[in-house]
Amino acid sequence: NECPYLMAVIKESMRIVTVSGGVARKVDQTMILEGQQIPKNWLVYHGIGLTHALDPTTWREDGSHMDPVKGFQPERWLQEETKPTSEYLPFGAGVRFCLGYNLAMAEMKIYLAVMARMADFTLVEKNGQQLKWKEGVMRTPADGVMAEVIASKQEKEGVLLPEYLADVEEAVNLAIEGEERNTELTKNDRVLL
Repeated sequence: NECPYLMAVIKESMRIVTVSGGVARKVDQTMILEGQQIPKNWLVYHGIGLTHALDPTTWREDGSHMDPVKGFQPERWLQEETKPTSEYLPFGAGVRFCLGYNLAMAEMKIYLAVMARMADFTLVEKNGQQLKWKEGVMRTPADGVMAEVIASKQEKEGVLLPEYLADVEEAVNLAIEGEERNTELTKNDRVLL
C-alpha cells in the first residue's frame, strides 16, 4: 500500500503481456457455443490475453490499449473509473488461482523497487518495428527488448551506488553459492543481498 504506482506498473505490465497464455479445460459434456458444437472430452482453452484485450474499460478499436509502448498506462490503476474490470486475471481465478501469487508479487515489487533505485530504463524502438512475440508456455519477445540503462547517482545512506553496479552479479552469485567474500560486506552490499 506504500507504493501504489509500483503496483500499478506491475499490474499494467501483466495486463498487456500475460505470463501465461491461458488454461486448457476438458469439456464434460457436448455443448453448442455460438453455433459451433464442442464434443464431450475435447479440450477448450481460454486466452487470458484475449480476455484482457476485450476488457470494456481499457478497450480501444485500434488495438493500441494492448501495445507495450502506446498502451502502457499504469495511471489507469490509480483511479477506480479507469481500472480494468474483474476480467483482469493474469494469475487465473477461482479454485485454479495461482498458488505462487504472493511470492511472485513480492519478488516483482522488490526487484523493481531495487532496480528503479539503481538505474533509469528507457525502451528503445527498433526503427518503428512492432514487437514480435515467441509463443510458448510463457510469451516472450522473439528478439528481446532493446532498452537504454543509465546508472542512477544515489548518494543516500544504504542505497546501492553506481560504482557498485559492476559488483551486483558477483555479489548475488556469491550469496547464492554461500561462499565468503575476501572483503567484508559493505552496507550497500547488504542492502542488495
